[in-house]
Amino acid sequence: MPRTITLIPESGIQFWPVELDMDTARKQHCWFWEKKDGTYDDGTPRYTLHTLEEDEDTGVLRDTISSFAPPEEEIYELGLKQVLTVWEDQWLPLPFFAIDGQTDNGATKLRRGPANWVRGKLVRLSDHKLICVIAVDTSLQQEVLDKDVPYNAPTPEDSQRQDQFTFTATAQETSWFLNEGWVGEWLEQLLLENRGKNTAKTPLSETPHYCEHYALYLTFLTLLSQGKELPIIHLLDGGQGKIAQKSVDVDLVLDLGNSRSCGILIEEHPGQGVDFSNSYPLVIRDLSRPWIEYDKPFPSRVEFSRPFFGNVLFSRRSGRKKAFVWPSPVRIGFEATILAGTRIGNEGLTGLSSPKRYLWDTRESLQDWRFNNGTDFNTIIDPPVNGPFMAMMTPSGRLLTQAELATGQGFMTQPTFSRSTLFTFLLLEILLQVHLQINAPQNREQRRDKTRKRRLRTVMLTMPPGMPVAEQKLLRERAQAAIDLCWQLEGYANTEKPRLRTELDEATATQIVWLHNEITERLGGNVDEMFRLQGRITPTIRPQPTPPQARPSQAPLSEQATTLEPSPQGASSLDSSDQGHSTSSPSVSPLPASPPITEKAEQAVPSSAYSLRVASIDIGGGTTDLMITTYTLPSGEAIHPHQEFRESFKTAGDDIMEHLITHIVLPEISQTLKKCGVEDPNALLNRVLGQDWGGQSEQERHLRRLFVSTILEPTALALLSDYEQLTDRKTEHLPPFTLQDIINTNQESTKRALSFMQSHAQAAGAEGFDIRHITISTSVRQVEASITHILGPVIADLCEVVWTYDCDVLLISGRPSRLRRVADMIMTAMPVPPHRIISMYHYRVGPHYAFRDARNRIDDPKTTAAVGASLCLQAEGRLQNFVLRTRALRMRSTARFIGRLDKNGQLRERNVWLKNVDLDAPPQSPPPSDPTIPQASPQQISPAAEGFPLHPTVSLSSASWGETSFVVPDFENMTRIGYRQLDIERWPAQPLYTLEFGNFPGFEHIALPLSIKITRRDIDPEREEERKDYSDREQFQVTEVLDRHGEHLHLRIVRLRLQTLAESDGYWRDTGRFTLA
Repeated sequence: MPRTITLIPESGIQFWPVELDMDTARKQHCWFWEKKDGTYDDGTPRYTLHTLEEDEDTGVLRDTISSFAPPEEEIYELGLKQVLTVWEDQWLPLPFFAIDGQTDNGATKLRRGPANWVRGKLVRLSDHKLICVIAVDTSLQQEVLDKDVPYNAPTPEDSQRQDQFTFTATAQETSWFLNEGWVGEWLEQLLLENRGKNTAKTPLSETPHYCEHYALYLTFLTLLSQGKELPIIHLLDGGQGKIAQKSVDVDLVLDLGNSRSCGILIEEHPGQGVDFSNSYPLVIRDLSRPWIEYDKPFPSRVEFSRPFFGNVLFSRRSGRKKAFVWPSPVRIGFEATILAGTRIGNEGLTGLSSPKRYLWDTRESLQDWRFNNGTDFNTIIDPPVNGPFMAMMTPSGRLLTQAELATGQGFMTQPTFSRSTLFTFLLLEILLQVHLQINAPQNREQRRDKTRKRRLRTVMLTMPPGMPVAEQKLLRERAQAAIDLCWQLEGYANTEKPRLRTELDEATATQIVWLHNEITERLGGNVDEMFRLQGRITPTIRPQPTPPQARPSQAPLSEQATTLEPSPQGASSLDSSDQGHSTSSPSVSPLPASPPITEKAEQAVPSSAYSLRVASIDIGGGTTDLMITTYTLPSGEAIHPHQEFRESFKTAGDDIMEHLITHIVLPEISQTLKKCGVEDPNALLNRVLGQDWGGQSEQERHLRRLFVSTILEPTALALLSDYEQLTDRKTEHLPPFTLQDIINTNQESTKRALSFMQSHAQAAGAEGFDIRHITISTSVRQVEASITHILGPVIADLCEVVWTYDCDVLLISGRPSRLRRVADMIMTAMPVPPHRIISMYHYRVGPHYAFRDARNRIDDPKTTAAVGASLCLQAEGRLQNFVLRTRALRMRSTARFIGRLDKNGQLRERNVWLKNVDLDAPPQSPPPSDPTIPQASPQQISPAAEGFPLHPTVSLSSASWGETSFVVPDFENMTRIGYRQLDIERWPAQPLYTLEFGNFPGFEHIALPLSIKITRRDIDPEREEERKDYSDREQFQVTEVLDRHGEHLHLRIVRLRLQTLAESDGYWRDTGRFTLA
């Protein structure tokens, strides 16, 4: 009995793999005979194809209808070998027709259609495994048709009747289908292209078998009919028919990282509460190989590439213009990584390693973006990116308004959109994948309400806690643009869009995972016991600030012109956090130990007197983040969070990988080059992998990127993987390996990458050089030295803050947290007692954790942010035994000290132009006539030399009430403007803006240097509160330009643009460039 699967109309392109038994398929043979039946009007011979079957008694081959036995010399035989030669890895239309009752003799009666809605691809996975991937376009054909007229796609009437559709392989039932002109042309074209080199160009009319393409197709259908789980398709009403049902709401939570991304989906069924057994990981389907799905964290890489589901030209000739359309122009994750390696084109750019790194770059691209042509050797030049989305967007990435769309102004005519726009495309692809996954029959059949349609209700994105507010604004805009674009491209105009939420940071999400698991799984939902066990009694009197201890070889913090004073645990005003932001500064001073009390006395203390201060350090691929939050129980069981301190540094896992490449892998290659006769191997590597050089072709740059991504990155990851698996502290060396041990030398991309380095080595005089045989042998100490060099200063700074805030618990998350050296450095700093340092790697969790392993432990700490954010969505009263006032959580600015960055990215005290500014608070403009408000001088407003002010103010000669501004003196060339949070010169600074000369005529007549005033843009507080969007508070603009003589110049002479990445050209994973000694 065939299996029946249910499909939701308008749920995208659904896939269903059918496994074929290879041994059975090899035994399957079909026989055919062609009979000439005159000619067509144009003189072309006309043939009729007859299928034959063997007479069981005589063994004679006879026509299946007339029983005629044709001459043996006119019969030809086809089987699996011939089918694979022509149809393997090719999309073909499949006959899945509507069931229209039964005939008089009880046989199934089929309608003449739909004809162009199901396709199949035959894939050989191994010598013993063969599958056919079935793809179904679930969109409906809106035209009302006569019942006996052939039609191309299911109609709304089919959906309302909940019709069933079945596969047929017989020549009689498919004859009308094969006689459709577009089907015959499709089959003939593929046969001419794939049947063999010697006969490929010979027309069928000049071959012995004029109908061979039909015969091969019928043989393919016969093989497919033997497949396991070849389904009957039951089309549901989709909530719009006579049996309309309420949809199941689905929330999507995404942690889109700089290196890897992760997602989780949570279903809420009608009339039922939240049950985390209804949560499951986001699955990304590889559309180049649609039988493959990825349910783990995936690379954040994006690559322009169009999914291919068969010949578009012949499909349109059927009369259906938009069959099997996938609106997204990009592929993502592992599929994008593979495509980036297989690209052979040599013009333009085809993708990025991580669009999130380039949110700031809204500049129009100088080069056209191009589709990755993969391994299509017939197309050396990658085609420019195109699609209907180009008429909906500006080059900067902004979605056009309805008024702009109506007038046809502002849209792109060339694919020169900004790098920031690729974040929109990344999320667009994810939304399409989500829509496919939640309504896929494989997913619904495992869950409740399997016949109900799933509807995306919420999209929640997490962000680094210290992400610049201006960059947060761009992330929200790009994310909302992706939602709007998806709804426009998919034609969901009458469907409610999902709500976008972005208020949670990644580090806080990890804290929520820990809190929820400890309370619900370990303490049986007893939140009071959690605070008594892990927290402390809050002091009633604010202690005097105590300067934190300085690290060795550094001056005490008090000598660095700052003392960071915290409010006591629980004493800070929770009301202020509920109102949107805290008015207090980052706090730092250890609390005195509470006096010892007896167990009996402790039980008498109410739980409202306890507080729990949790710090979490999240080490990702692109950023290392810290969040410190104090949790209290003012009344009842609702937990109130107050975020005390946040920070993000752009030093993380990818930087470790870069250091391993430049200090371990490349030196090994250099030594081998030296042994092979290269006089100066370091100069060779610097030329090949260092900066761009004059006359370098785009293909040369592409091969460099390919060498880095396919050879060097896997080598560094292999080193880290070997280091992760160390268990014995006495081990001194990692297992040696050759490059060919870790790379797939059979892949075409790898061969081209190896050839790239081989050719440069030979040109430099190398003899006998083979990079595949280079042995990477390194000590544990070398790997740990790289980890310490990159993360050591960052971890020391963050642990110092954790210690100073006197935290109760420290959580460690992120994939690099699995590295032993990372744990050692945190233990050595000991910001909290060792038993209070909790690694989320191998942390035991409950059944709510969708990414747990077989032992109910977290194997990949990357997943904690997504799971924590999913808990946050439900934490306001929708979870049993866990209530968290998430309204108090909000992203805030960490830009307190703004000024010029030096070449090393440090913000020196002498270069600080704006001090102690609070960009979370809107400018206040008190009435100048109010005598109660002192008109303080700038010196009176500035903070004390030894204190971080309780209420940050602006210390600047040009500052005034209601205005936040600063002056850039002596401007003569491009200047990087950055910020740091603390008034400590050694504290790491982050880039924020670039100030540069604009394209202004008459530049040579300007009297340099210039004096430039930069002011924060005006803010409308009422509009902010209405939209709950505070991201404009970090937006600055040039308001005055003076030349050397004090004359005013036009503002366009300079340009202030957001740039949060140190290198404007791009990150090393995108450029393939390293800074080599």
